[in-house]
Amino acid sequence: MVQLEIGRRWGAPAGILVANVLYTFGPLHWTYFSSPLPLAGPMFGSIFVVGLFFGLLFSRSGNLWIVTVFHAIGNAYIVTSSSE
Repeated sequence: MVQLEIGRRWGAPAGILVANVLYTFGPLHWTYFSSPLPLAGPMFGSIFVVGLFFGLLFSRSGNLWIVTVFHAIGNAYIVTSSSE
């Protein structure tokens, strides 16, 4: 895992930050940035902040399942609260 390896080499804060930047601006979220919506900037900001929370949660607990459950709860909230 990226966070663990970078954290082992340069410390936990660097591991959290670098992994978060890679996942925030990675291919799965890139579709938001390339969309014509004016909300792309705030969307990336939100993804980045939530990613920091997930990174810190994983760093403290060492349990990826906890992060997975929180991610699933967030996804369920977004899907069920969309007005489309």
